[in-house]
Amino acid sequence: SIPKFRHESGELKEAGVWSLDRSLAPSSTDGLNFIEGLNAGWLVDTRAQKIGNGRWFISIDDTLDVFDVVRLPGGKVRLTNGAVDFECAVAEIMPYGVVVFTLEKHV
Repeated sequence: SIPKFRHESGELKEAGVWSLDRSLAPSSTDGLNFIEGLNAGWLVDTRAQKIGNGRWFISIDDTLDVFDVVRLPGGKVRLTNGAVDFECAVAEIMPYGVVVFTLEKHV
C-alpha cells in the first residue's frame, strides 16, 4: 500500500492508502503516492525532482496541478493541460513529482 491523496482546488488532502499492484510499480515504492482527481487518478513518483519531458504534478504559486511538460532551450518549459497551454521559466515552477501512469474515468 502507498499513501493516497485527493486533489482538491490545487491542494492535496490525505485520503488513506491505495493498494498498488506491484506489477504496475517501479521496483521500489519509496516516494510513490496515488492522487485521485475528479476524472482521473495518478501514480506519482515524488522522488523525481529534475523536470523533464512528460506528465508532472507541478506547483505554481503554491497551487498543484497536472501538466504535460516539454523542456525548451534557455531554461524554459511549455506546460499544457486541458485548461491551459503556456511557457515559463523552470525556476518559476516547483515539481511535486513525475506521473508514472494515469487512470482515466470514462463513465
